[in-house]
Amino acid sequence: MSDYHSRHTRLQLAPYKLDFSLGSLKRVAANVAVKALCLIGRSTTLPELLEVLVDTSTKEKPFLHLYIGFGHMPKLGALLAAACIVHSEPVVKSPEFQEFGTINHAYSSVQVGNLASASREVTTFNVPGGRFIYAPFMLISLSPQWKHAADGLRVHNAYSTFMERSINLTKDMDLFHPFIYQNYANVSQDVFGGYGEHNRARQLEIQGKYDPERVFANLTHVWLTKQILLHAILL
Repeated sequence: MSDYHSRHTRLQLAPYKLDFSLGSLKRVAANVAVKALCLIGRSTTLPELLEVLVDTSTKEKPFLHLYIGFGHMPKLGALLAAACIVHSEPVVKSPEFQEFGTINHAYSSVQVGNLASASREVTTFNVPGGRFIYAPFMLISLSPQWKHAADGLRVHNAYSTFMERSINLTKDMDLFHPFIYQNYANVSQDVFGGYGEHNRARQLEIQGKYDPERVFANLTHVWLTKQILLHAILL
C-alpha cells in the first residue's frame, strides 16, 4: 500500500474536508490515533499478513476452511484485515492455526463449534456443495461501499477492472475455476455456468418440471444489495 495516495489521486476521489464539526474532529482524532499505533509497532504490515494467508491457503490442508477479508476505512485512514478459519475437527490449537499466531498484534476469536452447524453448511449453504472440488479453492468477493452517488460509475468501473484482471491472472497461472457463488455475484455474471455439467443438467431438469414457463429463470439471479443500489444510482 506504499502507493496508496497515488492510487487515490488516480481514482479522482474527493478527499474528506475538515469542516470543524464534531464528526470531522472525531475522524481526525481517530486518524491520528491509528497512525500513532502504527508508528509504535501496534500493527502489522500488509506483506506480512499476506505471506501467512497465501502460505496457508496454498497448502494441502483438508480440514481447514478459510475466509479472508480486507477493508479500508477512509474516515479513519485505516486498513483492516480479517481471516475466518474453520477447522472440521473440534480443536482450537491445531498446526493449521499456528501460522496465524505469528502475525503481529492479530487478535483471535477461535472457538469450537458443533457438528449440527457444520452439517447445515455442507448440505444447504453451498448450492453445488463443493462436491466436485477436491483441492484448495479460493473465492474472491469484492463488496465496495461509497458515500457519494457521483462516485458510482468510478466504483463500478474499478470493480469490473479488478475482477477482469483477477480472472485473467488466474487463467494465466492455470488456476482459474468458473464457479461463482450465487449470492455474492454481480448481475452481469453467469452464476450457473461454473456449476459443472452434471449439476447444470440437474438444474435444467428441475426447472422443466417445476418452472416450465421460466418464471424464476427470468428473475435476477443474484441478491447483493450493494449491486442493486449501484444500478439504481447509475439509472
